[in-house]
Amino acid sequence: MTIDERLEFLRQSTESLHATCQELHATVARQADEAEAQRAEAKEQRERDSQYMKLIADVFKHWGNGGSENGEA
Repeated sequence: MTIDERLEFLRQSTESLHATCQELHATVARQADEAEAQRAEAKEQRERDSQYMKLIADVFKHWGNGGSENGEA
């Protein structure tokens, strides 16, 4: 293999590596965006769950008072 062939091989390898790195960076950026969206969705779900649990607790509290606000049946 001549020096010119070696240099050409190195050039092609470098270009290939550069292209692969660009693809990986794009993939990581996309995954970061997806992870952020999932975190936001999970936070919203926790807030909804908290509201539902409060509603259930209020229903049981109301039920424990005999079904009326002042405790009368």
